[in-house]
Amino acid sequence: MTARLGTALAKHLAKEALALDRSLGDPSKASPGPATVAGQPTSQGTDMPRTVLQIYAAAVCFVSVACLAIALGIIAFSTVGVLFPSLTVHPMSTMPPPPMPPMPFLDGVRGTATEPALPPKPSPEEEAKSRAQAYENAIRLEVADSKRSLLRWGIAALISGLLFLAHWKLLLRESRRPG
Repeated sequence: MTARLGTALAKHLAKEALALDRSLGDPSKASPGPATVAGQPTSQGTDMPRTVLQIYAAAVCFVSVACLAIALGIIAFSTVGVLFPSLTVHPMSTMPPPPMPPMPFLDGVRGTATEPALPPKPSPEEEAKSRAQAYENAIRLEVADSKRSLLRWGIAALISGLLFLAHWKLLLRESRRPG
């Protein structure tokens, strides 16, 4: 039933395409014979999926290849992040955190705030030490984040690859089946 419906749909679409071709241009330039693509004759719908199962398998293959392409790009970036974290770390991550603003102290008797004392300005050596420590922390966190991303997207790529292979084999088996 579905094979006949698919074949009928393919024939109908071919007739519609021929009618559109004729209506757009000079009828003498329209191809009255079999359908052609780039001058080569086509097989009037036999290369098209004919069953719902074939359409499903082809759609899953298409989506899994798209997911696989995205996953491989992220895996490549994550690999660079593990091997060369200074290339992938965000520049703001390497900055030391700003000092905390002074908090006013409340007077217990009246509930009024007293003037907060400003923290002392760090010396140049302390600033350099703070920057170096912030850079080391940022690099360590970048490597850890890249490893997590590598694992997560590696699993996604594996699943996408397995889905593709299973549905590709299903598509090949169904396309070889007669009728």
